[in-house]
Amino acid sequence: MGVAASKTNDNRKMDERQLVVTLVTALAESEGRDPSELDYTLYEFIDPEVLAMLAAEEKTPWTFTFAVSDHQVRLTSDGKIFVDGVLYVDDRKILR
Repeated sequence: MGVAASKTNDNRKMDERQLVVTLVTALAESEGRDPSELDYTLYEFIDPEVLAMLAAEEKTPWTFTFAVSDHQVRLTSDGKIFVDGVLYVDDRKILR
């Protein structure tokens, strides 16, 4: 396990898992698909340790942008997820 993993407690790990689930759901919603229908996995595009470090960061505001398949994803420290510039809302609605 890396340094970030050793700093996290069980609640942080749940936050990381939730981040991954929400991110995959947002990507699927942007394509009008169910998450199980995606032709790729998130881990083909990003190291899970990066998501663990982001989920563990509490003190410093951050923004993280990366590409997944044909999408640009932006995560923010306040929990917002943007896919191709569109804000994903956790109740499965996408707002413009």
